Amino acid sequence: MANKELFTRSATEMIVLTVLAEQDMYAYQIGQEIKQRSHGLFSLSDGVLYSILYKLAKAGYVTEWTEESNRRIRVYYHLEPSGHEHYRNCLKEFYRAFSCLSEILPPEESMNEP
Repeated sequence: MANKELFTRSATEMIVLTVLAEQDMYAYQIGQEIKQRSHGLFSLSDGVLYSILYKLAKAGYVTEWTEESNRRIRVYYHLEPSGHEHYRNCLKEFYRAFSCLSEILPPEESMNEP
C-alpha cells in the first residue's frame, strides 16, 4: 500500500473516531457531521465510511445497537473503551508526526515570500 493511501486511511479513521468519541451516531449522521465540521471540504463516501466502521467493529473498537425512528431501524455505532484507547493512540501518533513535519517544513508565513 502506498504511503499516501496509508496516510489517508489513517486520517479518515481518526476523523470517524473523533466524532464517535463524542457520542453514538448512525453512519449517515457521522458522514454529515464530518462534512459540516469541515465546512464541506471533506466528505466520506458511504463505501469508505462503512469500510472504516466495519474495520473498527471487527477490531472490537465499536459496537452496534439499533433504534427505531419514524418506522425506520437505524444502526448506531458506539465507541467502546478499547476504541477510546485506540483513538488516543492514533491522536498521539498523529501529533508526533505533525510535530516532526513542522520541524522540517517552512513556516506558513514564509509561503507569502517570493
